[in-house]
Amino acid sequence: MRFEFVDDGTPYNPLEEKPDVDIDADIDERRIGGLGIFLYTTIMDKMEYRYEGGKNHLIAIKNLSCEAN
Repeated sequence: MRFEFVDDGTPYNPLEEKPDVDIDADIDERRIGGLGIFLYTTIMDKMEYRYEGGKNHLIAIKNLSCEAN
């Protein structure tokens, strides 16, 4: 599977500054932000970013097995 998120906002590569996310901290004590990128970089097999044509492109790739169960 390949997901591509595109926007025309300010150039920003969220993969450059991976935030420290303390997933063990109490929900009320966690800093806001960063959980989405943390989850994507943990779950996906490959993440890419590029700025092209005045747009941000964040690409997430997940390899799926075609084996029958």
